Amino acid sequence: MDITQTIVQEIVSQCGRHGFIVSGSLAHFYLMAQLLVEEKDSNRGVELPPEKIEALVDNAVQRLTQSDSPSLETFKLQASVTTMKQEQVNRSRTEEIQHKAKAQQLIQEICMKSDPNQVCSDMTLYVLHESRLFSSTIDLVQKETMTALESVISRASVAPFIAQKHEEKAKQLDELWRIVWGIRLF
Repeated sequence: MDITQTIVQEIVSQCGRHGFIVSGSLAHFYLMAQLLVEEKDSNRGVELPPEKIEALVDNAVQRLTQSDSPSLETFKLQASVTTMKQEQVNRSRTEEIQHKAKAQQLIQEICMKSDPNQVCSDMTLYVLHESRLFSSTIDLVQKETMTALESVISRASVAPFIAQKHEEKAKQLDELWRIVWGIRLF
């Protein structure tokens, strides 16, 4: 059972009783640094008896409530950088999930339509979305993308595209956006 959060809360609480405001992320970082030296089991976990937990909490409170400690300031900086990096990773993951969801939505819309003009317009939006220029308000980017798309798949070729199965359309759309993006880059 992972009791890390309970230990972190206890560290923060005890530091508060000493008149120091310590963030949960700093307490967590300090705790994880202390556990690095502990012996790990086969799952890379650390088993701690209650007296060891108390000693860890006491040590953390003692170190985190020091005044004018250069080593503590360095530790705070390390914790801050680590927290910021993790937040950036989390934001990137969230953005990527949202991007994929929107791409799937666009693919569904393209696959459901039967009007060649609407399909061409949506294909352009899909290419812009996949190339991360979907929110671009620059008409030139949209026009260049549409021109590149039409050089790859002409309006006359849209009708056979519409007649394909959903899976084939999705596969071809993935190939199309890569080819069009390559043309735009070139």
